[in-house]
Amino acid sequence: MTGSSKRIAIAVILSTLAVACAVALFMWVRAGRDQASREPRTLLSPQVERTWRRARLVHMGKLRLRLTEYLSSTGALGHASVYVEDLNSGVDMGVNERVPHEIASLLKVGVMMAWLKRDAEEPGLLTKAVWVDSSHLTPNDEIAEKMTAPMPPGQYRIITLIERMIIYSDNTAVQALKSAVSYAWMLGVYDDLGLPNPYHERLAGDTSARVRILSAKQYSRIFKALYNASYLDEEHSELALKLLTQTKFDLGLRAVLPEGTLAALKYGLLTDALHESGIVYVKDNPYLVVIFTHGYRPDEPVETPLGLIRGCGKIVHEFFQDLAMEERQ
Repeated sequence: MTGSSKRIAIAVILSTLAVACAVALFMWVRAGRDQASREPRTLLSPQVERTWRRARLVHMGKLRLRLTEYLSSTGALGHASVYVEDLNSGVDMGVNERVPHEIASLLKVGVMMAWLKRDAEEPGLLTKAVWVDSSHLTPNDEIAEKMTAPMPPGQYRIITLIERMIIYSDNTAVQALKSAVSYAWMLGVYDDLGLPNPYHERLAGDTSARVRILSAKQYSRIFKALYNASYLDEEHSELALKLLTQTKFDLGLRAVLPEGTLAALKYGLLTDALHESGIVYVKDNPYLVVIFTHGYRPDEPVETPLGLIRGCGKIVHEFFQDLAMEERQ
């Protein structure tokens, strides 16, 4: 081999080695990145894929705009609060969602949770009987009056009273349940969930006080705790939601849901307001919704509270239906 040939051979060998080293370095760096991507990110939520969640944030912003436009067009923007949460991603939105309201019969969900919590600690408690006497007899609101007959005095199992309180929003049933415990004990539900005390006037001794203030966003914690079984155990959370799916009030949110749609709902009625809250189980995409209305006067040219709940409920449900359909395509 001539000197020239040797130099060429050495150059080829060196070039080949350089290319091989470069390829090896590239593969080593890439392998390191791949390994890093496979390592568990213990500081991040394991349940939420961030790109998908960011897309949901954009969608929920559009829902807020739709609801705001609807409330403005009906003259009801100053009379309503709406809070919505996508239970798959945890992304939420609201319109006036931090405005406090008197929550009326929505308190009955908290009473149920207090009794179910106690039953978990004292198994068999719900089958025990308590007396309903004349001191517990309380007129029902105009909605509940149409759904059930007044309860006569007598002995009732605790679970029967809970069923009547939730399914029919029976005021006599809730009075009997509350009289069997202290307000301080029922308050434990709100304390444990980090919510304001809705019974503070009662605890101060003013039994005529009606101020029971929570915002729509705050009240959502009640239903979210049931959905996640984070306050009650799974058995009692399931029982609570099952009773809420059986509520007989069907003039609000249920009126705008497609037939057969499963929903766990509770309403609350005042002389100048109507509220409804719950979980709607859209296929593959359940959502939580809270709608509060307030401050209505008969002479105001605005949408009625019932019409407002239906209008907002229809917008929210169609939004989640469209979102689920879009993601399945």
